[in-house]
Amino acid sequence: MSQAGIVTIIRDQIQKLRMDKLRVITKFENIEKRMKLILSEMDEVDDRRIDGIDILEHGGNLKGRLQELFDITEDELATNDQKQRFAAELERAEIVLDMMEIENRIASCNKRLLIVDPTLTVFGIENYDQKSLEVYGNTVHLETSLRNLIIDVLEPEDKGWWSKLPQGVQESANEGYEEAVSKIKAPENMLRRIDFIDFSHYEGIFTGNKVKNMFFGGSPERMWGMVTKLSELRELRNKIMHRPPLNDDEYAKFQMLYSDVLGMIKKIRDEYEK
Repeated sequence: MSQAGIVTIIRDQIQKLRMDKLRVITKFENIEKRMKLILSEMDEVDDRRIDGIDILEHGGNLKGRLQELFDITEDELATNDQKQRFAAELERAEIVLDMMEIENRIASCNKRLLIVDPTLTVFGIENYDQKSLEVYGNTVHLETSLRNLIIDVLEPEDKGWWSKLPQGVQESANEGYEEAVSKIKAPENMLRRIDFIDFSHYEGIFTGNKVKNMFFGGSPERMWGMVTKLSELRELRNKIMHRPPLNDDEYAKFQMLYSDVLGMIKKIRDEYEK
């Protein structure tokens, strides 16, 4: 398949995801209205929101995660009004989770789009404000730099480097890779498995027992310095990917962390190029 053909297929995938996103937004707006009505009748405020909180890994036990986050006991859910409130909060969280998954798939498609043709710009985020667009673009650039670093460091040492990554990272990326190969019907050598990892996977890769000493000269301090900054970046990335926009302090923090991580990447590259 030609490069143009692959770009068209990926853009079509993003467009479909955008339509899915609009449907989920409508559901979110409806649950927000119902939530406001429930709280008004209870004379309570909406203080159990999950804005900016990473809940993707808790999808299988969202009820328990919400109870843990907001310290909600089963006794507190004994009354009908509290049951009704928590049911609406749980439904809202499920909708937010759907939104996060759609946004992550759009981001994944954009990563593949820029791999196929680096001259293109990210697609499907036209409704973002200017700061959000800048942060989104910088995030895509940072992920590209991290993935290329991992390949450039590990591949010269071991052609079978992929099998050295944490099992969970491999399984998640393999699933996305195989799905893309099937949908796009492109030769496998036109796609890279590493381009299907999630942002959260970088922390696991850099702390993985089989490869961690290859990036930081055996220094635990440097390793945890990178992982800590990536963790903080992930929280900001999740917020910007799933709305609302970053405030001024968060924007400044993102720029600082972004610059720091790029500097760490450069230092690792400089060491390997000596």
